[in-house]
Amino acid sequence: METPPAAVTVPPETPPAIAATAAAVQSGKTADYRLARRAERIGTPLTPVPVTATTPEGEPAGAEPATSTRRQRDEAYIGTRIREGVEQGTTELRA
Repeated sequence: METPPAAVTVPPETPPAIAATAAAVQSGKTADYRLARRAERIGTPLTPVPVTATTPEGEPAGAEPATSTRRQRDEAYIGTRIREGVEQGTTELRA
């Protein structure tokens, strides 16, 4: 007779974590960054901070970051300025 295989125990999944300095940079809190950086310099870094499912702005993690909307706005502004410059130059040449 065969013996049944032993049950495999899976350790509990630990949530991903990032260094306290990186978490402070993401949150934008300079006081927290200074505290974490000072602790690293003296050799006793703060405990890692668990990664949350939301971005610092409170948007869901899958949402498009705010920098891309800023980039789109800047690109639209640049495109508009170029178009206006070309139109002005064309108008001056025709005159």
